[in-house]
Amino acid sequence: MNNKIKIVLFAFILSIIFIPKFSKAEGFCVCVNKETKEKIEFYNVSESQCLKYNEDDRQTCSWSLFDSKMMDQINNLNQLKVNTPQSFVGLLIKTVMEFLGTITLLMIIYGGVIWMTSNGNSDKTDKAKNIIVWASLGVVVIFAAYAILNTVFKIFE
Repeated sequence: MNNKIKIVLFAFILSIIFIPKFSKAEGFCVCVNKETKEKIEFYNVSESQCLKYNEDDRQTCSWSLFDSKMMDQINNLNQLKVNTPQSFVGLLIKTVMEFLGTITLLMIIYGGVIWMTSNGNSDKTDKAKNIIVWASLGVVVIFAAYAILNTVFKIFE
């Protein structure tokens, strides 16, 4: 039998086995009494059963595949403490800006070392001045980019 046919047949058999299990998934229903704020958890409950509990006006219920302890463990896996794509982009931009600031500082120090060790050689002195000037302009560009991005992010908050 052809390999492609085998793969398609295997995927079809897996879908027949697993799709009904996911569609009838049992999870955890957490209901909170509106008056007493008492929390009750129901285990191995389908989402439709949890919605039936929610019909009672005295409580609000929410359904999840995971219980609250497991959700806490899952949330602890997020080491970046980033929950949205926007905050991830913000963290990425902040990291890039910090890296560029470090490179700029190193370039200014490098230019200063070249200037101090030039011993009056005009070529080395000019090279050092150019490095310091361009690194300083880099700082201005970095601050301007940060200010623009910060303004744009505040507008879209």
